[in-house]
Amino acid sequence: MNFPIKVSPRARLVLLAVALLSLFYFILDSYLTNDTSGCSLQRDHIFFLKMHKCGSSTVQNILMRRGLQKELNFVLPRNGHYLGHPEPFRRSHVDARFLSFDATFDVLAHHSRFSPCGVAEVMPPDAVKVTILREPVDLFESLYNYYKLNRARYGQSLGKLLQFDLQMLKSMAKSMSRWGGRIGFNQMAFDVGLMPEDFYKKWRVNQTIKQMDEQFDLVMISEHMEASLVLLADTMCWPLEEVAFVSLNRRLNSTTARTELSDSEKEKLREVNWADARIYDHFKGEFERKVREYGEAKMEAKVAELKRLNAQLEAECISQVIEPENPSKDYPVFTYQINENAAEVCKLVVMEELDFTAMLKRVQLERFSHLEGDVDDA
Repeated sequence: MNFPIKVSPRARLVLLAVALLSLFYFILDSYLTNDTSGCSLQRDHIFFLKMHKCGSSTVQNILMRRGLQKELNFVLPRNGHYLGHPEPFRRSHVDARFLSFDATFDVLAHHSRFSPCGVAEVMPPDAVKVTILREPVDLFESLYNYYKLNRARYGQSLGKLLQFDLQMLKSMAKSMSRWGGRIGFNQMAFDVGLMPEDFYKKWRVNQTIKQMDEQFDLVMISEHMEASLVLLADTMCWPLEEVAFVSLNRRLNSTTARTELSDSEKEKLREVNWADARIYDHFKGEFERKVREYGEAKMEAKVAELKRLNAQLEAECISQVIEPENPSKDYPVFTYQINENAAEVCKLVVMEELDFTAMLKRVQLERFSHLEGDVDDA
């Protein structure tokens, strides 16, 4: 004969507490790692306007790693790592070996100068448009030292350049040719398509901001990289693991690689980079609004989780962070040595852009060759 098992009221409460606690941890874990704000389908089509010196190489690496894993098709340059720039982007800037196929592109993540019409020529209508901005004074100081503009363009240190009066600097910004045709004052405004002669025209800058508001689904902020990537993952319906990163192109924190600026010098730089400052201030406000809409407590939790994922990725992949041997050389940035027997993804996490681009070309040409017959190797 079977007898019913008697459970005391106290035991029932303990069992109920255990069950509720287990449910809480399950929901919390899902919330932190897998929540995609109700998305049922991950999005693959993305255009990323890669801004100079805005932490964009880190974002690009995330997009290239994910795209490689998912076997997505990239818009890739004919050579190097620029898609036309400083010319506004158009379809003819793409490697012709890919254009000869009737292929749909999923990702555009290389340097280009923004052109809505050009992007529409190669990206599907549902492509998410994303870019990233940085505080203009920090950006220009980084740009000046990273590209050695004291030698390549202006012939003097940044400190000496800032001894010119403001009107002279603005005249230089409008009229002097840019280094390589690409690099100079108001870099973000230039990358997004504004012409130098319009840098100080309020109506043209406002028009550029309006166009960006209409065209871009997300404008990230470099100083808030983790929060920006949380919003990117949310926008694209991606798990947080897919935006984990190791910082790339990070400079030495030394006087040989950086220029210390006084408050008055910073103010002058902000004035000469007036278009950049207007664009940055507007979209920093928009970014803060998006964070509030997302939920500040939720954002704080997600940022903490992403930092944990970043630390885990670095521990699994990186055995040594290597300082540049000669900080005075071009591009004096940290590099990484990966652990022996590290996972294949670790090689991608620290891979330089040109090497990664060459790999994507080889993989993509091989993929297309199955459809179109033999294709010459990259």
